[in-house]
Amino acid sequence: GLFLPQANGSLDPVRTTWTAVQEAAVAAKVNAAMTWIQAQSPESQLTFVWDIHLGAPCDYEPILHPGLDSWIWVDNVVQKFGHSNIRAYNNSLRISLNTDWAFSVFVANDQGYPASGGRFPDGYFAFAYLGGPYQVMTYSNAGWGISEMDTVCAHETGHNFWTLDEYPGGSSPTRRSGYFNAINGNAISGGVIDDPKCVMR
Repeated sequence: GLFLPQANGSLDPVRTTWTAVQEAAVAAKVNAAMTWIQAQSPESQLTFVWDIHLGAPCDYEPILHPGLDSWIWVDNVVQKFGHSNIRAYNNSLRISLNTDWAFSVFVANDQGYPASGGRFPDGYFAFAYLGGPYQVMTYSNAGWGISEMDTVCAHETGHNFWTLDEYPGGSSPTRRSGYFNAINGNAISGGVIDDPKCVMR
């Protein structure tokens, strides 16, 4: 699922409004991220099917709330499409589209609120939960910008499928994750593998 929440002013002052150009740019970059992921292992025959909601109605203005409180407005958005919460939406998506798995991408617009610096009030700008059910990015992604959203999205999608951070200060090189309980061996600090091109670095 891809959601670009649009505040309706009922609970928060509206600070940002999506334009058609912005919406198209986000959709293109998220699609580019998935195309890149597919290309990393063509033999897996991995495919993505999208349920896209541009300008999705939301009672909150996402950029005004801490990133780690995103579940408040994430659930608010999917409730407007008839689902009790994000997990229920993802499960419905998986069933209706007959897919093996489902996760969602939410992008908060910060363009009408320059004081944010492309970040939520708690400093976050892009994050995902290990194993899902969703990831969050801002339109500006702090210093990365819309031009690099595909890179940011590919990294966060990794988390949705249990991969760990490998950059300095990220996850420990001895931490294990995923269906195979694999060690984080490519962590730049202390890892036993050295693949500098990995998107998790």
